Amino acid sequence: MGKYLSYVRYILLISCLIFTATGCSSRKVNRIENMGHAELLEKGLKHAEKGELSSALASLQTVKARYPYTESAIVASLKLADTYFNMGEYLTAHDLYSEFERFHPKDGNIPYIEYQRGMCFFKQIRGFDREQKYAQAASVEFEKLITRYPDSEYSIKARRQMRACLSNLTKFEIYTGDFYFRQKKYLSALNRYKYAIENFPDMGQYHDALDKISLCKLKLAETGILSE
Repeated sequence: MGKYLSYVRYILLISCLIFTATGCSSRKVNRIENMGHAELLEKGLKHAEKGELSSALASLQTVKARYPYTESAIVASLKLADTYFNMGEYLTAHDLYSEFERFHPKDGNIPYIEYQRGMCFFKQIRGFDREQKYAQAASVEFEKLITRYPDSEYSIKARRQMRACLSNLTKFEIYTGDFYFRQKKYLSALNRYKYAIENFPDMGQYHDALDKISLCKLKLAETGILSE
């Protein structure tokens, strides 16, 4: 009989705990459900400021989905992109920045958005000995920003980042030319060195590239291959 009573008390205790937890959860859900768009937005922004990015996403996505025609939804849309960017989800962030510009082309944040789109690619650039598709994509985005908004503070930042992109692209061409040269593929090496000086501004590579072009021509002459 004593064991039976203990078992009953145990079941009652577990039931009370479940009921309490469910009640708290329900109250929390109801509280969120009753929040207006401004309160939800403020909640999301506070989470983002504290670095609580997953919680920020939840609040901002709710604002955007539940109140799509409010000023809060516009702010939430931009902050969503920023939050994904800060999480390192650069592809998603780029898509959201592009979506914002598509729906709000006259918004005052467009220069910032175009800069951030470039940064989504820039953040993925690795060493100059790797494929340079991100450096190329970033430089395209930065160039569009500089062309459209030459006096923007973000264009100033973009020029610095673009120089880094061009430096990587130039170094990659020299690096690839060096690889071909070591393989004794002198014509391929020559073309890479020439491309580096003909298609990019001088990033400190001209003198080195010209020396290597002369060396390639010398090697090609020795093998009887004519090249201009």
